[in-house]
Amino acid sequence: MSHFIPIKNELQKGLWLMKKLFNKAAVSAVLAFAMILSVVSVAFAATPQFSDIKGHWAEQTIVKWAECGFAKGYPDGTFKPNGNVTRAEFVAFVDRFFGFTDKGSVVEPFADTPANAWYGYNKEAVVPIAYNRNLIKDFGDAQNKFYPDKAITRQEAFIIIARALGLNNGSTTVIASNLGVYVDVQALNAKATVLVGSLVGLGIIQGDYNGLGQLQLRPNDPLTRAEAITILDNICKQYPWIFGNLGALVYVNADVLNAVNALVVVGYSPSAAIAKVNGALNNCNCSNPIAVQAALLPIVYVNVGVGK
Repeated sequence: MSHFIPIKNELQKGLWLMKKLFNKAAVSAVLAFAMILSVVSVAFAATPQFSDIKGHWAEQTIVKWAECGFAKGYPDGTFKPNGNVTRAEFVAFVDRFFGFTDKGSVVEPFADTPANAWYGYNKEAVVPIAYNRNLIKDFGDAQNKFYPDKAITRQEAFIIIARALGLNNGSTTVIASNLGVYVDVQALNAKATVLVGSLVGLGIIQGDYNGLGQLQLRPNDPLTRAEAITILDNICKQYPWIFGNLGALVYVNADVLNAVNALVVVGYSPSAAIAKVNGALNNCNCSNPIAVQAALLPIVYVNVGVGK
């Protein structure tokens, strides 16, 4: 039977990074977004020195993801942690982070999402993909407008993330308990309550305190870049493996590369196994590759034994 052998040294920084996540058109459209997943070299560059994050509550999270090449700043050296994220930018992040690629057959799901816009069916298709995935089908107004360039609210972002994670059901008793500590829970709309309660229970969102020391969710406030990157960070803590069509792994620990005839297992998930054959990492036990924040998780390899 196979047995686990801890690897001596975890990956030095951040993530196993994936290649071929973006093409040039996508990059130009979402460079302003905090969590661009882009091709980076195996050798990590120096940590970006953003001029406007010192002392910010999300400073360490931003720095950590910047080291991995995920948190992108602006040409003037700022990160703009309190800047807003648009609806189209956020669904682009979710599609790519989770590896959603099927845009379905609905070319223009909303009246204001033309097929030739950067997010449209004939381009990056991030809105049709999210629509086809049932993440945003109920986001249109009475005129079936999505408002792709409008700042996304925290509540809207929470709904999309929860649906992407498959958190569509939950115990109403548990949900009520999770949300009972928030002073503004009544501001959540009906479709958000169970989903947000599930995210709170998982630790993916926590809220913050108002001037009276009361815990709040601020569901109708715009989601900021710092908040978005924190959600990403929390997802990776709670979900060691994120499945998706994310391309080939391009950065691994030397101990993994030197493991002959072994399986590399991330987060101890049997379905997250990567086969190593003749120095190459190949998809083995799962239908899709994986992304994982290795700096926070144990990395092990398992010898291929009898019966494997």
